[in-house]
Amino acid sequence: MKGSRPEQAVLTRDTDMSKTAETQAVIETMVDGLNDHRIDDIGQFFAQGFRWMGNTGCGTKTGLKAFQDNWQRPFQAAFSDKVCIDEARL
Repeated sequence: MKGSRPEQAVLTRDTDMSKTAETQAVIETMVDGLNDHRIDDIGQFFAQGFRWMGNTGCGTKTGLKAFQDNWQRPFQAAFSDKVCIDEARL
């Protein structure tokens, strides 16, 4: 490309990266909690009013209790040997 260049990464140029390690640690602990099949205390990682949007056919759950009772418990009962694997983190 010749001439002037378009400005890049406008949305993230002011991002404070000083909390990156702390954020990564929270995510690692959350994934460990999911893999340990924690349900009753999974609220350590989610706000009471969060909204979970599942894959097609899974629906949406609004709030921690709806997520626990209408997704986490039935899913873990059906797939007790499931493992959460993140293929990428952005």
